[in-house]
Amino acid sequence: MDWLPTDEDGKQVTVQSITVDDRYELVDSSFEGTRAWLVTFPSDSQRTAEIPQVLVESKSNEVIGYMPSE
Repeated sequence: MDWLPTDEDGKQVTVQSITVDDRYELVDSSFEGTRAWLVTFPSDSQRTAEIPQVLVESKSNEVIGYMPSE
């Protein structure tokens, strides 16, 4: 990866490899069943809404979907 796993405040984000399933909003349904990076940003008490988890395609490093936040 050519990007650093930190948020805008320099806090560490979590990156894990997952198999994409139907829980995620995808830019293209053909990504379902493939492997991708799940990027989770740290929570912040100053935010009124949480940042959604983001799916990144492992070969191209392009965003392919997200998990809507509550």
